[in-house]
Formats: sequence, C-alpha cells, structure tokens
Amino acid sequence: MKKILLLTAIILFSGSSFLFAQISQGGIPPSFKNNLNSEVDRVELQPMSSKNVLAEDSKFIKDGTPQRIGYSLNTALSPENSGTWTDLPKGGRIWQLQIKSPSALALGVYYDHFHLPIGSKLFLYNEDKTQVIGAFTWLNNDESGVFATEMIHGDIVNLEYFEPEKAISKPIIHINEVAYFYRGVTIQKNPTWTEPSEACEVNINCSPVGDNWQDEKKGVALMNIKIGANYYICTGSLVNNTNQNCTPYFLSAYHCYEGASAADLNQWIFYFNYESSGCTTPTTQPGANSMTGASLKATGNISGGSDFVLVQLNQTVPVSYNPYMNGWNRANSVTGPGVCIHHPAGSIKKISTFNSASSYTAPGAAPNAHWLVYWVSNANGWGVTEGGSSGSPIFDANSRIVGTLTGGSSYCSAQSSPDYYGKVYYHWDQNAGGTTTQLKTWLDPAGTNPTTLDGKYCVGTTTICDTLHYPLTGTPALYGIQAPQTGYVSGNNSYGDKSKAEYFSTYNATKKINGVYIYFGVGKGGSSNVPVNVWNNTGTAGAPGAVLATQNVSLTTIKNDVIANYATYVTFSTPVIVSTPFYVGVTLPTTAGDTIAIISNTDGDTNPGTAWEQSSGNNWYPFSDATNSWSLNVQLAIWPVMCPTTGILSIEEKPVAIFPNPANNEVYIILPYPAGEKVNISIFDIYGKLCKQTEIYSSMEGPVKVDLYDLQSGIYLLQIESAKGKFVEKISVIK
Repeated sequence: MKKILLLTAIILFSGSSFLFAQISQGGIPPSFKNNLNSEVDRVELQPMSSKNVLAEDSKFIKDGTPQRIGYSLNTALSPENSGTWTDLPKGGRIWQLQIKSPSALALGVYYDHFHLPIGSKLFLYNEDKTQVIGAFTWLNNDESGVFATEMIHGDIVNLEYFEPEKAISKPIIHINEVAYFYRGVTIQKNPTWTEPSEACEVNINCSPVGDNWQDEKKGVALMNIKIGANYYICTGSLVNNTNQNCTPYFLSAYHCYEGASAADLNQWIFYFNYESSGCTTPTTQPGANSMTGASLKATGNISGGSDFVLVQLNQTVPVSYNPYMNGWNRANSVTGPGVCIHHPAGSIKKISTFNSASSYTAPGAAPNAHWLVYWVSNANGWGVTEGGSSGSPIFDANSRIVGTLTGGSSYCSAQSSPDYYGKVYYHWDQNAGGTTTQLKTWLDPAGTNPTTLDGKYCVGTTTICDTLHYPLTGTPALYGIQAPQTGYVSGNNSYGDKSKAEYFSTYNATKKINGVYIYFGVGKGGSSNVPVNVWNNTGTAGAPGAVLATQNVSLTTIKNDVIANYATYVTFSTPVIVSTPFYVGVTLPTTAGDTIAIISNTDGDTNPGTAWEQSSGNNWYPFSDATNSWSLNVQLAIWPVMCPTTGILSIEEKPVAIFPNPANNEVYIILPYPAGEKVNISIFDIYGKLCKQTEIYSSMEGPVKVDLYDLQSGIYLLQIESAKGKFVEKISVIK
C-alpha cells in the first residue's frame, strides 16, 4: 500500500456549504480573504434548563404531535446596536457579529425585519469555518420583510455583512430570535457522524428496495418548522397539479402546522436531497439543498378531519435541486405494495414498505379518514416511522401519494405495530369548508376532476442537464504522501502515477457528456496542456479501457481556477455518447515542475470508493486497493455534465431563438412578442446558482442582445419569463 498523509480539509466556496445549500449567490466572506482583526463583538445567549426542556418533551407521543428539536432565544440584534464594523483595504466595509449559546447542537438565525440593498452580501458560518452559507443578497428579500437562515452547526454562529463602497442605502438586519437546537442534528466537529434515527431504518438508496423510487424521493423534503417560540421537524412532499406548471405546492400534516402564524410560515425551512449516496449510512453528514418560506393554501384539521396542510413555497424550486412533483391518487382504495419516504427523527431520507392499507378512524379524526398500514420487511431491512416522519407521504404501487402520516405505534422495537395516514381521498373534498380546507381547488386548477395524476419533473426527465456525483459527499480533503515519497494521492507524485479518474456506474443513456467540472486543489508549474479523458469500462474487471474522448485544458487555466477557488470547466468539442458505465479523469502532466491534484472527499465518505488511478506500469487500480493503491474509499471532485441536444422547457406557443450557442461574450434572443414587451432574463449555472438577472424589451426590428462578459466558461440555463409564459434553454459559454 502506498503511504498517505491527510494534508488538510478543504473548504470549497462554490455557492454553498458542503453540509447544506440554501438558495444564495455563493462567494467567500471578505474576512477570509483579508488579514483582519479577529476580535469581533460576541453576544452570548443563555439556553433554557435542559432538564425542563426534556421534561416537556417527555410528554411527546407519536400521535398527532410533531417532534420538537429546538426553541427560541429572544434577541434584538442589529448593526445599529451590536457587532463590529471594519473597513476593507480595497474599499467597502464589513459588519461582523458572533452569537454563542453554550452546548447547542446548532443555531439558527431568524429575522423579523430583513432587507438587503443591491450590491451587499450576507454570509453566516460556524466557528471553524467548515460550514459557510451565503451570500444572501437583495434576491433573498421577501415582501413579508422576514427571513430565516438554515441552522449552523455548533454553539457559535458568525454573521458577516459586506457593504460596498458608496452604498446607496443601509441594510435592514434585525435578529429577533435565535433558534437553539438540541435534538435532530449532530455536532459537525465530531469525527464520526451518528444520525438521530433508530437502527432499523432503511436508507432510500438501498438496492433493491429503493430502486423504483428514485423519482419520488426527489419531491420529499425534511421540514424545519417554526411555531411560535418552538421548532419542530416533519416531512412532506412537493405535489403535482393538473395545470402541470410546477407550482411549488407542498403537502404535509396539519398537526405539523397547527398554531403557526403567517410570519412563522415565512421562516419555515425545507431541506431537499438530504440522503445517503448509497445504502450504507456515511461517516460524515451528507449535504442537502434548502429553501426558506411558504404561504398557507389549505388545511384539514386533525380534529374531526383528515390531518393535512398544503402550502406553497415562496420560490420556485431551483433546477439544480432536480425537483419532482409527486403524483397522487384520490380514490378511496389503495393498490399495494407501497412505501413511505420520510425523515425519521430528522435523519437522512429513509424508506419503509407495506403490502396493503385498510380504512381506519384515527383518534379524534373524521370516520374512516385514514389509512391503516403495517410495515413489512424487505430485502434491505424492516423500516418503520418515528417522530419527524409526521406528514410524510405514503405511495401506492403506482408511485402516487395516497396519504400523509398522522401517527401510530410503530417503532424499531415494535415493527409489527401499525401507523395511520390521512387519506388523500378525504383531503380532496371531504373536509367541510371548501377552498381553504380541501386539496381539490389547488391541485385541480384545470377543472378536469381526475382520480389520479402522475408525478413529473419540473424540467422533464429527458431534457434536464445532469451533473453527476455533484455535490461531493462528506468533507472535502486533499491527501499528500508520506516521506520519503512526495506529491499527492489524487495528482502528480513520485510514484509516477499517470492518470486519475472517477467511476460513474449510473447515467442517462439519452444524454451526452457536454463537459465536465473538475475541482483542482493544486495547480502549479508552466502552461502545458492537461488532457481530460472519458474512458469506457472495457478494461480488466471493468477498469478504464478505451478512450472515448479527450479535451485539453491549459495548466494556466487550472492555476487561475485554483487561485480563485473555482471548479475548472472543460467543454468537449463533440458531446460524448456513453452506453455503459464510464470513467472521467485526467492524464497527469509530465513536464518537470508541472503539478496538479484533484480534491476528494474524506476516506469513508463514499463507500465503496469511486476513485481510480493508472500506475506507472499502466495498470489501473481503485484507490481502495490495499495492495497496489492507497486503501482509501473516496470520491474525486469530478462532475460530468450530461445534457440533451434540445431545449429544456418551453411553455411558449411560439418559438424563441437564442444564438450563437456556444456563445462568448454575448448572446442574441429573438422573441415572438410585440415590440416593447418586458421580458425577465435569468441565467443559472449548472448548480442552480443565479449568475445574472436582467430585463429586456422585445423588438420587432431584430434580436435583442444580452451581455455575458461577467460569466466564466461553462454550461448555463438561460430562463426567459414573460406574461405569456416561460422558456428555458441550455447555453454553453466558451471564453
């Protein structure tokens, strides 16, 4: 085995923390890049007595009661009365505030007055700067004037606000509550992550049980719920409607909402894609994508009703989240077998299985308004539900939601005990009151009165670009080599390794590889070309075989991207067709002094590992090979972008023309509208981060130009939105 040394854990600022990613604009807090005075004003908030809190929670039962995970500490903090202002050497200034509350597992910041001027940025990060969220900008301003930022792990949260030079107005940042979380999360600094759910639960990506539920899982999310001064966890799902227009309706249980105000709803946080990449629970906490805020549409009370709540998220779910609007079945019968997809105790996404469901009258609910189910074992285990599963969807054999979890008596210690779910049949039109108490108005705006509706991707399963293996699971790292050898595990080294590659076992055969993002941690030397290759799997025992495509990238480009902390994007001159599992990687430079190394995650974060290398003897070995390689189970930060050859989404009746594509510094758009009609243009990178936003007006005299000077090379989604509809097209930018 080659000897290794962990050089450092890497913090990557690609628009999100590697733990959770709230809708934001990315970037690096200015204090990270400047040698600033580390003395920052700290406010310490004393928590409640843990004995009293746990005594209150001991009253919790899994019947119509959400699981509490935190409570509010009241504050009145703002730049006017706390924090430290510091001038930056290159203009502008920053305001910093540190908030501490001893022994918290995590802290959340809640704002009753929030408005950021254009040009300003707000970041939040933990004590050791391994979790960073932001930048939050004027795009996060909501008409309600309230806001909330997702939990920061540990008992310290740092706020950092950047004010540009000659700012036109002051920010409104008033923190009225800090959420103290004592359950449902882990201390991120712990070397081993232990999830809060019980041991019998089954991860959603276990095979074969999860194989047929890979679409439906993408609509299910963990909910961090604020009700007054307390915080709870539940589960819910995006749901489709008969207009098929991807309105972000989200279905859960009424008891997860009961008592919440409109202001509370605007501070609810929804976590999508919070799951293990495989069947084994990882040793470090996986990442997720989150959104803040919702508005109430309809409820069915648990008392005398069927226990449901339908809300609409305040923003469209970003394309990068790959959201799936789950279908539903409102018939008063269930075709089994089926599953529940949920987040028990706030854990990563799980799946439980059942064979059949029968009508049931839940305690205090309307007669026969619920389904009674008994969980059964499957090839991967025997999952149940827990606190935090409340509101989760139950799916029939046709992958449609038929109910939402109210409660029950199943536990890992009582797997044969039943649970009960409010019927979609009853939610639909049986709760008295009409629009505000029934799903029908909201999920059937077309008035077609269907009994069932299938789910759908918001941008179509055959037309969305997939960024494979993104984001990197676990903690980013860069491994060096122990003396007397030199170099890097994932790059040039004195062993004479020739290539490094990442293995991709799953892919969409209807798409082609347009390009690849590679996150280099080291780039130094001259200006030689580095070949980026795609291999098939025809080598010995499925190792890399024939080269399907090669595209060179200059070492100069890699060096500049390393300095800027960017992933390097390489566009293949001809999109690459793959029909089997494949590999993507680099041939290492051989010119003396030219050195590159690719960032990986930490050993065990991906198990089994997917990183491979070609040795000096031309043989290929997985990094996990204990004899010929490193005995490391890791994933390399290599993310192929697989796209279709056609446009992504068109709701327009008339075509929109966009050219040239690929583009350099500008793109031209021909709009099928009368002259002078306002059109909103939004450009997102492949991760879903908003990169540019502008307004243009249609012209009958010819195309309208949109500048792309501030965009780097890469694949983007250009969204055109007007009163007539929406059009989204993939564009390539090559500089």
